[in-house]
Amino acid sequence: PPPPAAAEPEEEEEEDPEEEEEPEPDVMDEDVDELDKEPPKEEITNQKPVKGGMEGGVDGGEEGGELGGTPGGEKGGKIGGELGDGVRTVHHKDVKYKREPYPQYPKAAKDLNLGDVTCLVRVWIDESGVPYRVEVEKCPKAFHRETKEAMLKARWFPARFEGEKIPAQFLTRVKYVLN
Repeated sequence: PPPPAAAEPEEEEEEDPEEEEEPEPDVMDEDVDELDKEPPKEEITNQKPVKGGMEGGVDGGEEGGELGGTPGGEKGGKIGGELGDGVRTVHHKDVKYKREPYPQYPKAAKDLNLGDVTCLVRVWIDESGVPYRVEVEKCPKAFHRETKEAMLKARWFPARFEGEKIPAQFLTRVKYVLN
């Protein structure tokens, strides 16, 4: 096919010397006070559900909880603050095992053919890293006793805050694999 025809040159309009152009508005003339105002805070409501919780959520978090909050914490509380009993809530990655738990897959669970199971467990440790309280938060009932016993036998390096050993609580997982 032949190339497209060249466009004809457009005629330029002659300017009337008596006609003045209107100056463009200066964007700096806008109300400067608007820049000093804080933008309205938006509530995050469009989070997409993901398996086991909400996008951006944490293990053990509560539905409707605050972003950046700590499981077991209170609304309006201070991040890294202490609970009423003087025990600091820490992330499970902030405490390392000295002696890991090795729970046995419960016979009752084998009989029920429950397959692989992961239990969510809240553990309280003293200043030495010895657990003194264990609560199973999410787990089939058949695993509760074995999970508590195993976690009470486990040992952790002490949690620390500002260089001092402290009592702490945290959420962790115990995984059971059916052989």
